[in-house]
Amino acid sequence: MVNLAADGVTGGKVERNRIGRPQGACGLNCLEPAEYLVAHVINVRLQPGYVVRPTDFVTSCPSPTLQRRP
Repeated sequence: MVNLAADGVTGGKVERNRIGRPQGACGLNCLEPAEYLVAHVINVRLQPGYVVRPTDFVTSCPSPTLQRRP
């Protein structure tokens, strides 16, 4: 799970957001849980505390509720 992601943004601000601990097992492209991700931003004023991690590569995330049949 990702609490806040800024990706593909040109111009603007990301600020004054309350960011907490992400919860869950499967989220954005099956990435490890993260609080605040940033990628592909141009001329954007960013709130402190971000991690640069592109999310371009789409992968299938296995659902914990689905079970394989024999």
